[in-house]
Amino acid sequence: MRISPLFIAPYFAKKISRVIPGLLMAVPGLLFGQFSFQQMSEPGGLFSTTSQNYDQNTSIETRSISTQYNDYIFTHWTINDIRQVDAHGQALHKIKFPITSNIVAVAHYLDKDLDTDSDNISDWIEIKYSGNLSANAQTDSDGDGIVLRDEVNLGLTPSIDDNISDGGISVRRSKLVAVNLGGAKKLTLSSDPVGLIASTSSLLENNSSFETVPLNGLNNGYYFSHWEVNGVRVSDHKGVGLAQVSQSMNEDKVVVAKYFPEDMDSDNDNIPDWYESHYLGGLGQNQDSDSDGDGFTLGEELKLGLSSVIDDNISEGGISVRRSAKVIVNLGGASKVTVKSNPPGLISSSLLYPEVNSTYTTPVLSGLKNGFYFSHWEVNGVRQADPTGLGLSQVTKTLNNDKKFIAKYFAENEDLDDDGLPDWFEWHEQGSLDKNGSSDPDGDGFSLAEEKKLGLSSIIVDQVADGGVSQRRSANFSYLRDANDPTDTDGDGLTDSEEISIGTNPRLVDTDGDGFSDSDEISDGTNPLLASSFRNVAPTEVFSYASLSILENQPVGTVVGQLGAVDPNGVSSSDSYLFSLVDGNGSSGNSFFQLDANGTLRSSQIFDYEKLLDGNGTNLSIRVRVTDPGDLFTEGNLTVSVINVLEDFDNDGIEDSSDPDDDNDGFSDQAEITYGSDPYDANSVANKVSQISMTLTAHPLRKTNWSGLG
Repeated sequence: MRISPLFIAPYFAKKISRVIPGLLMAVPGLLFGQFSFQQMSEPGGLFSTTSQNYDQNTSIETRSISTQYNDYIFTHWTINDIRQVDAHGQALHKIKFPITSNIVAVAHYLDKDLDTDSDNISDWIEIKYSGNLSANAQTDSDGDGIVLRDEVNLGLTPSIDDNISDGGISVRRSKLVAVNLGGAKKLTLSSDPVGLIASTSSLLENNSSFETVPLNGLNNGYYFSHWEVNGVRVSDHKGVGLAQVSQSMNEDKVVVAKYFPEDMDSDNDNIPDWYESHYLGGLGQNQDSDSDGDGFTLGEELKLGLSSVIDDNISEGGISVRRSAKVIVNLGGASKVTVKSNPPGLISSSLLYPEVNSTYTTPVLSGLKNGFYFSHWEVNGVRQADPTGLGLSQVTKTLNNDKKFIAKYFAENEDLDDDGLPDWFEWHEQGSLDKNGSSDPDGDGFSLAEEKKLGLSSIIVDQVADGGVSQRRSANFSYLRDANDPTDTDGDGLTDSEEISIGTNPRLVDTDGDGFSDSDEISDGTNPLLASSFRNVAPTEVFSYASLSILENQPVGTVVGQLGAVDPNGVSSSDSYLFSLVDGNGSSGNSFFQLDANGTLRSSQIFDYEKLLDGNGTNLSIRVRVTDPGDLFTEGNLTVSVINVLEDFDNDGIEDSSDPDDDNDGFSDQAEITYGSDPYDANSVANKVSQISMTLTAHPLRKTNWSGLG
């Protein structure tokens, strides 16, 4: 029998290729210089983790991210664990570089309320601007005279030297500027020596009230003695230095908490200076003095823990304070102080018995609470107001008799006289319901209704004009450039004047930090002040939700997998995109598949694993385009693996492609082919040798069917 080599060669080629499986597949990955670029968030899950491969030296950049996800705020990127910063040490929001190695880029976020070092500066602010938590509220890292706390409150950058000059015009986000004609008083608060309390300097409204915190005892080796206001020691009627001071801001005031070293005795009289200064206001006494004439010397009063300004009477029986946590004996009488709200429950009610002629200061109240607005304080039934008639938010009274302090509240929407003005507003501003919405009690041209709408005071003459200077609670002012000034400080394509009118920062290319310049966002119609308002950009990646694979011999139309897209604009629904197969680099396997517009990938033919293995391999590359709703698109390559299914015609455990005797009749396939019998029929055996002519046809169960004469 003579057999044509054209029929024998494919059969043996299949047998040989099985000896070195995967050899050709392993080689291509070693021939190309590519590196992976992985991007993720810390903590994980704030945005999707992505991984892409790029040729060496390809220019890449980190993805566009939001500066805030829920309660987490962006602090910095790390590239392979290295923090990425600008020339000032401030964290960069986007990094661009050529890829020369495998890269892991991590966007770090922190909880906005986290303050692990308890310095009243959120950790995310310190990490973003300096990379550590070594700073505190008083740190001035850029040396511009503005401490970190003020930089944060003013919205400035702590790593950039800010220069602020007096004067100028402030019109940012406002065409009208209200002028405070009532003036303001400067309050300076500090300690002597400095650092024992927080030093502050602020401007308060004229005739408003201010109250210090209560101080006493030891603080870092120093004993508190008394408060001084504009250099004058403040004491009670017995001359004892007050632990707390209440002041009316009718002039500029310097309030100093006076401390003395714990063991300081500058006059060597065995009485600490702090004790003499606190109780007696000076160092004119010594340990043998008896300033209150009660028979106890200063030395004895100090030792026994008695007051040197109160006449102490001790008799047998009497009062024992040893082992008693607290015993208060008021020998001079007391005034009854009742504190509560109307309606009740809006503040904590209390009943006190302070010393006669001492002072009591109420809490500071204002605004809405549980559906009720605060209006004013009443003391013994009398409304308390400042010289202009405005209801006071805080009241200080000398307790020369019993006093009842009532915090007066009104229901938020209560309007008993139906004049369109809530009762709380009329009582707070005017002390009665005699006026209506059209009244103008201060004669400034603004009705009561307009005053309330604009947040103005109905008892202060308001003069409003274009431009002008706003001085309320501020000693320094920014200025506005000429509208025609072409200066563009940050070089983003918008002039400083345009940015000021829009409300963006003329010194930042990207005010809201969303990765898109202010100019681009204005051009695209998105909000440059809102990080969640993105301009539309193309998707950055096409991916599969699971590895793409299909078993051989599956029918046409079998689902291979579902595809998705990564989009900086955050659109998540696959229905928002259109998917398609396109020609190009990596599209050699496109003809084997069909792709629905919604991203469902299906087979377009029945796969034969062994045939693919003999040819281009069982890993098929497809090229996919994904288009977003704005007709912007990106393309990417994906790999589909064809999975082998065991084909064993004679069930002998040897796959047919490797089995030398497919019908297990004792004659090898080669012998049967040579003889002319069917290598897939156990009843057709090679029992003699002859020369025949034969025809090869397809066998329904395997690769070929052999028929002919033996």
